[in-house]
Amino acid sequence: MNKDERKQLYKAVEKRVLAGERKSAIYAEYPDEQDAKLVARVLAQIPTPERRKQFSFLNWTLITAIGILAVIKLFVVTLLVLTEIPKGAILILLAPAINIFLIWAVAKFKGVGYLLVIAFGLTGLSKVMEGFEQGSHPLDLAINTTSLVCVAVSIVIAFVLMKKLLPQTSFFLTSKKDDSGSPVFEE
Repeated sequence: MNKDERKQLYKAVEKRVLAGERKSAIYAEYPDEQDAKLVARVLAQIPTPERRKQFSFLNWTLITAIGILAVIKLFVVTLLVLTEIPKGAILILLAPAINIFLIWAVAKFKGVGYLLVIAFGLTGLSKVMEGFEQGSHPLDLAINTTSLVCVAVSIVIAFVLMKKLLPQTSFFLTSKKDDSGSPVFEE
């Protein structure tokens, strides 16, 4: 199955889950082992409508934290470009691009979005800690402290949301299995 077909499969399965169909019923329609494996992986990444509704406030909190980080990144890169690299204006637009993608993925309740927030958050923590070592100016301290809080909050909330929205999904976005090796889906 090529990339476009997988994308179409994801959209079709997501549409059915959001319409209220049970994940186990959708999975049962794919008897071919290869297709069933792919559908199980897709189903493992899609939260049910009930869980989306239940955790929407926490999801918006995560989106807000990522948005604050995007604004901080935009501010810092803008200052850097204006003072150090006058012809590097394109960097101003590229700097928050990852954050904007993460906001989109989290707003759409995509499992990969939460995983990426955790991964980028962990790498971001080391960069923020380096910032504390380098800057002693009050503005640097305020930016680094805000970034540290937002990154830490983002990691924790993304982890909690992964566990709550996708309780039958492993950390690597595959479905958990029962004793017989069949995927288990929350309903």
